[in-house]
Amino acid sequence: MEIKIIKKIDNPFFKRKDLRIDIIHRGAPTPKTDDLKKELGKMYKVDESQVSVDYILTKRGIGESIAKIKILNEKPVIVKKSAEKPTEKKGEETKGEPKEAREKPKEHEKEHDAKAPEVKEEIKKEGGETETQTSKA
Repeated sequence: MEIKIIKKIDNPFFKRKDLRIDIIHRGAPTPKTDDLKKELGKMYKVDESQVSVDYILTKRGIGESIAKIKILNEKPVIVKKSAEKPTEKKGEETKGEPKEAREKPKEHEKEHDAKAPEVKEEIKKEGGETETQTSKA
């Protein structure tokens, strides 16, 4: 397997090198991603975990392939998430909180209803009489 660099771009923002390479592998199948990572790791003197292969495309009828590679300047940091998963499902009660407590109207809603201004309406009836009605807005 012979590797030729077609295009090399230093990407300081992402702290990596972006490569387009031509792989000549006449008489052999398309190289595997792991084999390519090992070769590029040796070429650039970096660990295999710093080499990322986006794709390998083989040209039809020829023992050549084109690949897009990213080589990170630093080893990637893997952050493990905690093993705790939420156990609450739809319809289940939450721990320590009875179902009735969750269904009660919130206090700010009660205050809003209590503070609603009263509206007085005068309704004129036949014969000149007026009737006053009060309601909350």
